[in-house]
Amino acid sequence: MNRAISLLQTSSEALNRCYTPSEFYQSLYSLSTSIHTPIVVSLNNNLWILQQETEAAQALPLADTQKTPIAWRKWLLRQALPVARLSDYMPIQELIASPLYRHWLEPDGWLYGAVVTASHERQLLAWSLFLRSQAEGDFSSEFMEHLAQWQPSFATAARRVLQVQGRLGRAALIGAIADQYHLSKREREVLHAVIEGNSDEQIAQKLYIASGTVKNHIEHIREKTSTHHRIDLTLLVLKKLPE
Repeated sequence: MNRAISLLQTSSEALNRCYTPSEFYQSLYSLSTSIHTPIVVSLNNNLWILQQETEAAQALPLADTQKTPIAWRKWLLRQALPVARLSDYMPIQELIASPLYRHWLEPDGWLYGAVVTASHERQLLAWSLFLRSQAEGDFSSEFMEHLAQWQPSFATAARRVLQVQGRLGRAALIGAIADQYHLSKREREVLHAVIEGNSDEQIAQKLYIASGTVKNHIEHIREKTSTHHRIDLTLLVLKKLPE
């Protein structure tokens, strides 16, 4: 259990560095293989199954994703908690009689599940379903407590990825990076101007501040982002832009 808890903490750190869907899925795939637990993940209605037997994250066949998505999404949205075991809301016998079990769980020998969701204003953005077989038993209360601590990182990463993916713009990406490194409002403005290729003098004119103040803001940004040169700030953003 201690190892699983440690791996969840490591996964939280990895999720904090995710800006694209591929990074998001790869982070969860790494968690799945590390804790030897299959994970079904949905991000913006795209379903993936992640498990250690595969060499890479494998997409669920479209036919499988169409069997129960509406009922499943409605069930998830009805739940009061962002983290829950299937058995917390559905007796095992009821689960076994459900289409969810017949179509998704039974074919691969899964019975128990732990669900983590990410929602915004009653809109389900993403969810992950950790799976176990009958022989492995249900998820413990201790594991669920630590999964609840992991959930905010999962939800924040999902919102960040969807924001960047939806707008496909530098402004959204710079905002996400600024949130990650806790930049102040002025530091965000300076970073945006640096990415646009402005000199210190040009930034000073745009923001109505002294050139020396601009230099100080850039130095603070470098310290927070662990970068050494001005070009590193640009690369920090450009390498995260979706292809």
